Amino acid sequence: MTLKSLASEVAEDHVHLFVSFPPRLSISEVVGKMKAISAKVISEEFPEAKREMYGGRAQGRTDTLLEQSGTR
Repeated sequence: MTLKSLASEVAEDHVHLFVSFPPRLSISEVVGKMKAISAKVISEEFPEAKREMYGGRAQGRTDTLLEQSGTR
C-alpha cells in the first residue's frame, strides 16, 4: 500500500491526517491499515498501554464477533 502523507496535525486526544493513496484502495482499507500499524507501534513502544487496554492481549474483530455471538 502506497500512502503519501500530505499534511498532519496532532492534538491532545486525536490526529488529523491528509493523505494521498491510489484510487484502487477504499477509504476503509486505508484507515484499517493505518489503525493496524499505529496499534502495533503503540504496543511495541508502550507495552503497558496494551496491558491496560486489553488485559495483556490484543482484541480484534474476531474477538468482538465471538463475544457478540456468545461463543466466547
